[in-house]
Amino acid sequence: MDYKIKDWNNHIQGVAESLKEKNDDIFLVKLRNSWIEAGFNTVASEWIRDMFEQKETKEYAMSEFNKVFNMCKSGDVNENISANLMCCAKFMPRKYIQGISYKLVEWGLSHKGLEVLDQTLGIIEYWEDRKDLLKMLASTRLKETWLEEYRKQILDDYKEDLV
Repeated sequence: MDYKIKDWNNHIQGVAESLKEKNDDIFLVKLRNSWIEAGFNTVASEWIRDMFEQKETKEYAMSEFNKVFNMCKSGDVNENISANLMCCAKFMPRKYIQGISYKLVEWGLSHKGLEVLDQTLGIIEYWEDRKDLLKMLASTRLKETWLEEYRKQILDDYKEDLV
């Protein structure tokens, strides 16, 4: 078993070095090719979480996440990629992206795309450290009825965190 773990760690480190050298956009490709299904990780979310969890690739993962987030904010990618990025954030601990987590959710709540909004609400629902996000959510109103109902349900479910 130890041999397999060591072999895997060597593989991950090799992948990270190769990606840095080639400057590949593998995360963007995975986001583009991922399919969101309610309650399930995507290929992209599993991949980026694995990258964050390995010491050798953590910095690379943060760099890639930031790069794609900046592309989303500037409108350089389509809604599918933006929604997939939010789905990735939903299924990882907030601490992985602590420096940008508030801005990510703030951006997501102001987005016009329904899937991006849905995934953003999911982030607030899934993350354990959500008190500041609940305050933001309480001051937000969503036009789409089902999203507004989802927003209200989250606030009701975690009302003790709003106090």
